[in-house]
Amino acid sequence: MYKQFACGKIILIVIAHYTEEKRMAISYNGLWKQLIDHGMKKGDLCARTGLSSSTMAKMTNCESVKLSVLEKICQELDCNFGDLIDYVPDDKEK
Repeated sequence: MYKQFACGKIILIVIAHYTEEKRMAISYNGLWKQLIDHGMKKGDLCARTGLSSSTMAKMTNCESVKLSVLEKICQELDCNFGDLIDYVPDDKEK
């Protein structure tokens, strides 16, 4: 797809290349187990780490979050990334 943008007397042609985005399925079941083990609720974790409710909603919906988010959680719960998340293979890849 080509788009033209006028920039003064120069016309720039931008080639937009669209690729299929492949998402990795992530399960946060380990995080929920850690919260239970620590006697915490999601809101408690947000308050202690400064995470926003929208970030917590992303994890609740199995959406990706930044590694810095997981790092904050690991520091608070004294655990590792592997204790929080699991990779869930897509059946289509088999």
